[in-house]
Amino acid sequence: MNEEHYIYFLQSIQQSNCLSKAYKFRYEKQLESCLKNRPGTKAASFSFITSEGKECNLNDYSAKHLLIIFYSSRCKDCHIIMDQLKASTDIHQWISSKELNIMAICTDGMKDTWDKEKDYFPSTWTNGFDEKGEIIMKGTYMLRMMPSIYLLDANTKVLLKDTNPEDVINYMNEHKTQTQLAHTKLFLH
Repeated sequence: MNEEHYIYFLQSIQQSNCLSKAYKFRYEKQLESCLKNRPGTKAASFSFITSEGKECNLNDYSAKHLLIIFYSSRCKDCHIIMDQLKASTDIHQWISSKELNIMAICTDGMKDTWDKEKDYFPSTWTNGFDEKGEIIMKGTYMLRMMPSIYLLDANTKVLLKDTNPEDVINYMNEHKTQTQLAHTKLFLH
């Protein structure tokens, strides 16, 4: 379940002289997928439509931090996790202070179901639908589980990949603490 460790395994398979090209091919494709949107890299852009019918692109959004939740409208775990985020006082505070924007992107192709869920999302979130199917069909993002959550910085650099609400909150709190310490040091000098 640790992608960083799995990448080493996949790279070892590619370098092996004991395995056939046909056997390696499957793992080569997995390696390509794992290397996409890794922490420290720029997140791949994608297009979507909003619940208001506006066509948008990831690069249209700027925020100090952007939390992207790729989900399926039929996924119960997705809704449980989104409910946790909606209930979090930390998340509300960061959204209010413009530290965080949240983008929920439905990737299951079930536009009718997505249309019926529009009121489920807080008005402070961007609610989107992958109308072209590019996220999954083109493999722009490897969504091994649902929901698949990414935290990006202001330059759309991936900070956390395939994460969970607890790790997002911990990361944001740590970032806030580091920022406060930096301001304190500047003030003291």
